[in-house]
Amino acid sequence: MGRLSSILITIINTLTLLISIPILFVALFPFFHEGRFPGAAGGGDDDAAKATQCFKTIQIPFLTFALFLFIISLLGMIGSCGKVTSFLWTYLVVMFLLILGLICFTIFTFEVITTTKATGAILNENGHPFYSLKGYSPWLTKHVVDGRSWEKLKNCMVGAKVCHNTAGAYSIIDMKRALERPNPIQSGCCMPPTFCGFTYINGTIWEVTKKSKPNYPNGDCTTWNNKEDVLCYNCESCKGGILQSLTKEGKSLTKFNISILVFLIIVYIIACSTFKNNHSQQYKGYSYP
Repeated sequence: MGRLSSILITIINTLTLLISIPILFVALFPFFHEGRFPGAAGGGDDDAAKATQCFKTIQIPFLTFALFLFIISLLGMIGSCGKVTSFLWTYLVVMFLLILGLICFTIFTFEVITTTKATGAILNENGHPFYSLKGYSPWLTKHVVDGRSWEKLKNCMVGAKVCHNTAGAYSIIDMKRALERPNPIQSGCCMPPTFCGFTYINGTIWEVTKKSKPNYPNGDCTTWNNKEDVLCYNCESCKGGILQSLTKEGKSLTKFNISILVFLIIVYIIACSTFKNNHSQQYKGYSYP
């Protein structure tokens, strides 16, 4: 059993080590290419700059994760292959802390989701979904759509061109096809709410007419702008769409975290068996006078 556990730990850590190398490359790429991440060179300079700024927001956590994965995998490999007990002991301590941290994070994610009382999209008379800010987790609202956080997120969306599908549309039918199954972000950010009564021209161009209602209470109608880097990114419907998307993804993230947690616990048990086997073999190697 001890030998099998050593082989399994070696295989698992070899795989995670190989996975960490391309992640490290992507995270370190901007340091060697004038601060630009892979793929930012395409498009306009302004879009590339915003995309790069977006990447910088996640670069440090991304790099930290990659380094952590690389180091922990190296510790596990050396500890199991070379039977270095001190390395394997360090590996077990770090794994224990990781499992503990993941449990806390999963509970926190679940708590944020359960405090969300929003029911999702509100369909208006034309069947177009509208997202408001009501009912979402106060923590999520404060840290995502308020103040500087929203400015960074907005730049990310502009740089990532989340509304790119609608830019090439030449009729309302083309636009509806482009957003045949729009996600909450596209529904809220890429077009003005239909209750504004704007007339669609083409691409991202909408025209205010006599039937328009620019003074609608939530202010989205006056916030809309035909410029591709503005659109409805500052609208309440856009922010509500982001919160709705995050809440939906949060449910999937909780399930994913539980799966990873089970996997880590299994790996931890196997590593404990390897550590016990290595420790007992070291004592067997001692000769007493």
